Amino acid sequence: MNNKEICVLMATHNGEKYIDKQIESILKSNIKTNILISDDNSDDLTVDKINKYPNDRINLISNTKKGSSSENFIFLIKNIPDHYFDKYKYFAFSDQDDYFPEDHYLNSIGLLEANNADLCGASVISINDETNKENYINYALKEKKYSHFFEGLSPGFTFVFTSKLIKLLK
Repeated sequence: MNNKEICVLMATHNGEKYIDKQIESILKSNIKTNILISDDNSDDLTVDKINKYPNDRINLISNTKKGSSSENFIFLIKNIPDHYFDKYKYFAFSDQDDYFPEDHYLNSIGLLEANNADLCGASVISINDETNKENYINYALKEKKYSHFFEGLSPGFTFVFTSKLIKLLK
């Protein structure tokens, strides 16, 4: 374990099927992680499952209707407590049904630091719910000159930001 910390911004809505596995994958990261969650008024057991975790690492800040995952992430960004910018040098997005290898955040931070960048995105492993088959999607192979201006960098849930950039977004 190293001395870096990251705050993961998680948007949830009716994710009781996935939420435990997702939270556990984040907490098992090889970097210290804390999770700030905004729920979009779930009517299943999502909030109950979130509340069973210790609140020194996981904070549910809202359980009101936002309308969409995008609006939920915007709510999260706008409501990051100001003191978090002193505590965390890095922030990340996560949906309720994304699972990360334990080195995901540390590798992303390494890329940010090595390239003096403020945003990093990653490739993903997609799992088909019906067949449980894994599909690796390598976004780096899709990049062509100037494509970053016109196509998505990678899925938003893989984004890792510097606090400088997330503060500008706020």
